[in-house]
Amino acid sequence: MKTEHTHQVFICDKEGIDLLYPSLLEALKKNTDENQHLTVLYYCDNGNFLFLEQLELLSKRHPGKLICHYRAQPAREDLELILNTNTKPKFDFELFLDEENTDTIVSDLQYLGIKSEDIHSHFLLTI
Repeated sequence: MKTEHTHQVFICDKEGIDLLYPSLLEALKKNTDENQHLTVLYYCDNGNFLFLEQLELLSKRHPGKLICHYRAQPAREDLELILNTNTKPKFDFELFLDEENTDTIVSDLQYLGIKSEDIHSHFLLTI
């Protein structure tokens, strides 16, 4: 269970958003403390962000608690931004990505000093 001292970061791509969304809703229900920080970093190369309206509505309902970022491609700079603006002592990264994006993000997070035990991958098989 996450504590109020954790910044929980959900990272997904277009294949993983349908798995991330229920996990995000569950995290919002479980962590009612307004000091809890949740960030979504959502990658979609074609600009067709599924659940966009729902994510925007959740962000408005939980200002200062939930922040969503939308990008076309993974970039280390996005992770650096999240790390540099963090105010919590611990991170927890939940990845809902395909194999290529998972490898990229895990490598970047480890390069930036995030411990392996703080990275949880919900690996997606693509056919």
